[in-house]
Amino acid sequence: MPPPEVIVLFQPPLYTNQFLEEGRPSNMDQESQKFKVSVYNETKENVLFEMAPQDIKIVRNYSQLPLATLQVNDRETLNQLLANPSVKAVYKNPKFRPFLSESLSFIEQPEVFAHGLGGAGTTVAVLDTGVDYTRSAFGECPSPGAEGCRVVHAQDFGHDDNTLDAHPRKHGTNVAGIVLGVAPETRIAALDVFRSDVAYGSDILAAINWAIENQARYNIVALNLSLGGGRYTSVCENSFFATAFAHARAAGIIPVIASGNNGYNDSIASPACAPGAVRVGAVYDQDWGNVNWGQCSDDLVTADTLTCFSNTASFLTLLAPGVGITAAGITMSGTSQATPHVAGAIAILRAPNAFPNDTPAQTIQRLVETGTAVTDPDNGLSFPRMNLAAAAFFSPFSDTDGDGVLDNQDNCIEIANPNQLDTNGDGFGNACDADLDNNGFVSFADLALFKAAFGTSNADADLDGSGFVSFADLDRFKALFGKPPGPSANLP
Repeated sequence: MPPPEVIVLFQPPLYTNQFLEEGRPSNMDQESQKFKVSVYNETKENVLFEMAPQDIKIVRNYSQLPLATLQVNDRETLNQLLANPSVKAVYKNPKFRPFLSESLSFIEQPEVFAHGLGGAGTTVAVLDTGVDYTRSAFGECPSPGAEGCRVVHAQDFGHDDNTLDAHPRKHGTNVAGIVLGVAPETRIAALDVFRSDVAYGSDILAAINWAIENQARYNIVALNLSLGGGRYTSVCENSFFATAFAHARAAGIIPVIASGNNGYNDSIASPACAPGAVRVGAVYDQDWGNVNWGQCSDDLVTADTLTCFSNTASFLTLLAPGVGITAAGITMSGTSQATPHVAGAIAILRAPNAFPNDTPAQTIQRLVETGTAVTDPDNGLSFPRMNLAAAAFFSPFSDTDGDGVLDNQDNCIEIANPNQLDTNGDGFGNACDADLDNNGFVSFADLALFKAAFGTSNADADLDGSGFVSFADLDRFKALFGKPPGPSANLP
């Protein structure tokens, strides 16, 4: 029997929060990326240097993450590893399984697509059993990346099974097909993380690491994980997936995870329970009458009824259709099928012609705030069922001036001022507030006050926030003359 494998979370001495700053795609420059990789790799090398090489071996190194999978030969070596100050935690290598169990019109996808929003210019990484890209749903591709092929990349991270989708029911193929049903113009990165019917945490981490490493190349905006295991009644703060998901979101990639099909009403599976995950449960999209799922049954089902098999808990994020979903010529049911509806929606919302400057948190908020409320009759909790049209056309989340501050939070909605400087505290940012006498209108009286402040460090007249009242401020004053301050979303 081979020595056990463990997943190690390292604590680099130069670890900084800049690596985890959640933002927009490609927000970390190339030099910062290189620095991050070098810090992580140096830490791992230093830890291993202190160990006897015959007692420990790197099985998988994740260059974009402070994580690695190691083979540890004995208990003494494991204890030595745990005692190292550069090692934050050591985990078992867990096993996960796929979750099995007129949806587009139900989430109002056709209306969104009619407005030209189809996810063009984005990629969704599907971490599953692989994808049979020779099917017509993907363009009948001779190979990934071929002309007309919706699958831009395919790779085995478990073991090379020489099969496009080894699952007997083509689970990954169906999941990827659902993503493309929702976002017909996005692309798929088919990342096979399964060894037969099991996906190990170490292989999932390798696929996440690949996605982060290749985010800029393919504009990867979401990870779809329709898999999991276990039962967790609260957020899994100490999961190694928390680190992986934080790094993914810092790269602009949103992890979308199935909640599980056990019928729990107070808990969900891992890795959905990890911080940073969008946790997805399943609803019916139409009237189904009475439905028996074996483990449970639903009576007199109507649209927006929560399925009895769907795991829910207070920290579930979203609901989406998950019953009888046909995609790529395959019909399946489960939270596995609900999850790619959300991943496809994220591809649409984060596409270059939609809201590419939203942070992951803003994209998620857009979906949650506009969802249709559905109540779980077993626990009385209400969850938002995704409504793609409402999310896509939800104007309060626009960023009119492109300064990275949403209109509903911006103190100068039409003039870019990322620093949100407001020295007099009246709710209007300096960039759009030349009303120096605070009478609600920029007039000649304000011009007199501006002239008196010219060449000084007067804070209120410093409209560009440079620390000095200059000709640049005068140009801005001229543009604001004769107008009221603002507009602003931050009025007292």
